[in-house]
Amino acid sequence: MINKILDCIFIGDIFSNDEINIEKFKIQTVLTLSSQPLALEKRIIGVNYQFIYMLDVENQNIFSSNILQKTFNLLQKCLENNQTILEKHSIAKPNNSFIKQLELFEKIGFITDPINLKKSEIFRDFVASNGYLFELNDNTSKYNLEESYLSSSKKFSCKKCRKILFFDFNVLKHFSDNKNIFCEFGYLITPMVWMELDELKGKTCSKLDFSES
Repeated sequence: MINKILDCIFIGDIFSNDEINIEKFKIQTVLTLSSQPLALEKRIIGVNYQFIYMLDVENQNIFSSNILQKTFNLLQKCLENNQTILEKHSIAKPNNSFIKQLELFEKIGFITDPINLKKSEIFRDFVASNGYLFELNDNTSKYNLEESYLSSSKKFSCKKCRKILFFDFNVLKHFSDNKNIFCEFGYLITPMVWMELDELKGKTCSKLDFSES
């Protein structure tokens, strides 16, 4: 069964990939969201087949930069070329977690750019509360400090060497014992590139040694 989302976007289950549906809806691209791509013997000549690894489970993170960016790029390309795309799920009805993440995606303004996505407080709260902090792994050196949104953001620098360590949008809010009050003691920040996983001691600056920081 195939359901129409937009004039050029349809969603269907694993059994939707047949010549009748492909011709009826003039499908030119099939995007498979599953644990494995569509088998070669089931593919139809002349159709562009794409694959994104995604499981139909509650804890699947659709905000993953790979999933979000690849899907957006594919949809944008199809729309620009006036192509029709069929998005194929193994089960057509998404689970509750998938629906909630789509609602969050709408709330943050359908942002797909990884840098701007990390700046969204809604997105940061989501990944922090669901164990996806690795999605926020950041590097301050790649930011252009002349950009307006960064010039208006607070910068946190090392007291000794003045190197910028993180911005205010890297700070994660966390609650005290009273669940309705934010804890203001110290900072919890998103993972940064200069943080090394194999270090046994805390480090507050990417330039200084432990004895200095």
